[in-house]
Amino acid sequence: MNKLSLREKHLMVIRGIIIFFVIILMAWATIEAFPLISKLSNEETRIEFKEDIANKGIVGVLIVLGLQILQIVVAVIP
Repeated sequence: MNKLSLREKHLMVIRGIIIFFVIILMAWATIEAFPLISKLSNEETRIEFKEDIANKGIVGVLIVLGLQILQIVVAVIP
């Protein structure tokens, strides 16, 4: 068996901690965003959302771009 050096063990622990916090962050973001996402199934809410984004100007464009990137990264968002 190949024994791990102390440095490799520390790197494994740090990676494990980072992965743990990323999973916690993703779970929190999902729980927080779920009510908004479920509201978007209503046609009226979608129209309001589109109007809000259109009224924001360049920031609205950046929001839509961010949502598109998020949709690619997190395939759960329809």
